[in-house]
Amino acid sequence: MTPAGTCGSDPGWGFRAAFAGPEQGKVRVSGAKILLVEDEPLVLRNTAELLAEDGYDVTECTGCEEALARLEAEPDIAVLVTDLNVACPGDGMTLAMVAAERWPHLRIVMVSGALRPPQGSYPERAIFFTKPYAPGALLHVVKSPDFA
Repeated sequence: MTPAGTCGSDPGWGFRAAFAGPEQGKVRVSGAKILLVEDEPLVLRNTAELLAEDGYDVTECTGCEEALARLEAEPDIAVLVTDLNVACPGDGMTLAMVAAERWPHLRIVMVSGALRPPQGSYPERAIFFTKPYAPGALLHVVKSPDFA
């Protein structure tokens, strides 16, 4: 397993990404299930629409307990995209850690505009992505080959 990467966008600098691992390319599974966890309604709606327009089957949640219940009920979810500031026992980082342990197949993208966790403090298979991000940047991350 290769180490996780980081990517995102910084005002004035544009999109940036750092991936370690196999050859960079695109992975696309039409209809792949994505669980999107975000407590800001407008961000949740816009992100879900972006992913759905690109052919993904998106399930929306606003908190960790709801997200964990969905992961239990839908084991074929392939990608978890979670904000780090979601309300739950713990936070989005806790959700990412629990999800990584219980669903080892799951690709995890953690996003935040307020927090920047140090690399190594999140699951090995996860990637951190900064907000705000350009829509194409998030799609690029979701489509990237196994980033972890």
